[in-house]
Amino acid sequence: MWGSVVLDSGADLRALSERAYHLLCSLAQARSVQGLSAEEISVFLAIGYLSIAYSGNFIALKPITYREVSTQLAVPKATVRRKAIRLLDKKLISTTGRGVVISDIRAWSSLIANIFHV
Repeated sequence: MWGSVVLDSGADLRALSERAYHLLCSLAQARSVQGLSAEEISVFLAIGYLSIAYSGNFIALKPITYREVSTQLAVPKATVRRKAIRLLDKKLISTTGRGVVISDIRAWSSLIANIFHV
């Protein structure tokens, strides 16, 4: 049975619903274009977020560990490792002796821009 819900006057459910819609569309697009699952997208975004370092006008990529990604996403390290293998296969990330880094910064920034409509 359907019912009505009274919302707190500060909540803008319509705006939140629109944001959810745009996020879902972005995930669907990433799935169709890159063939990535929602978990793989999350790991990809976290690796980019954690590995990009800013210094003035320069951007540097620092290797990060699966444990760092695991902590950021609150998922098991084994899950991050499995998802990272798919990202490696798709050449979206690469490995170094000290961890993983984003190898396709354009794909990463494009995904972020699509999610947030930047």
